[in-house]
Amino acid sequence: MRELKYYPENFYTFEDKHRNIKRLNVCGHSGYSQNGFMLCLDVNGHHIGKTAQGLFEMLFSLNLKRFRYIRLLLCNSADGDENSFACHFSKLCPNSYIEGYIGNVRTRRIVYNITEGKFNIEMNFNTPRVMNSLFQVGFVQKINSSGYPQEITDRFRHTVNILRRNIDTYEPLDPNTPHKPVWYYGGMKITDESQIP
Repeated sequence: MRELKYYPENFYTFEDKHRNIKRLNVCGHSGYSQNGFMLCLDVNGHHIGKTAQGLFEMLFSLNLKRFRYIRLLLCNSADGDENSFACHFSKLCPNSYIEGYIGNVRTRRIVYNITEGKFNIEMNFNTPRVMNSLFQVGFVQKINSSGYPQEITDRFRHTVNILRRNIDTYEPLDPNTPHKPVWYYGGMKITDESQIP
């Protein structure tokens, strides 16, 4: 989990690898009405919808063109085809392959075990550089707020360092959740995933 960055709008980003190439992941909440939007918090803690343009502006400092792949771990980010959040975002990142999802996205969770005083970061020995769970957005928000227990914050940072050194790829999606990945490139939907380099 490289370059983990929390945003006060209530989402976080991190880098991993997809097909052995750097990928940016955006982990948060979203919804779909007529146009896709990402659910964020404003300065007063109220939920507001951010457009793809809004997310692009928030992530501008990351120099998005560095990433061949960007994965939107957001519910309904590909709902609505050409009106989807993922499609609009791909128009703003014309050099990146954008992966969004139709339907709800549920990730398996890295959970803090209070009794043992550690996080459950069990790794699959069949795929030792792949992690199948993530920190929940709400937990990352708490870690980054004032007043959270320092002991847990320190263990969180220690765990992130362990993951950074030992994990290349994250595949956290719960296979029991009805979601479907959809890829876009430059505003065009990719119907054949074998076309993605």
